[in-house]
Amino acid sequence: MLYCSDQHPLFDQELEHISDQALSQYDAVLPNYPQPAQIKQQQTMLKVSATSSDREGIAFLILTGRFVGFLPTHFAERWVSQDKLRAIGEHSRKFHTHFSAITRKGAMNNLILDAYLEELEKA
Repeated sequence: MLYCSDQHPLFDQELEHISDQALSQYDAVLPNYPQPAQIKQQQTMLKVSATSSDREGIAFLILTGRFVGFLPTHFAERWVSQDKLRAIGEHSRKFHTHFSAITRKGAMNNLILDAYLEELEKA
């Protein structure tokens, strides 16, 4: 989902219906790793001024109040609950990422791997 921080000029505005043109006036941070076409399409309206190789870096830059950017909802949740982050266009500016895992058939039981796969199935 696309977020801004409580220090950003957009934070106190009606964010559900902000236009792409209005959004393009603000600096954005994006991941610097390859993204699927569906995700790239969501990013075309943004004025990319910074990149990061991980979500922690993206979150840090968003929290400065100078950038908007996409974060996984579960990752942003702690700041949203503290009113430090707010979603922009909650119903329109989001995307889903699918994860897959491959395991060795007939491998020995591994509690850590089993726990990971169980959580992955819940997601």
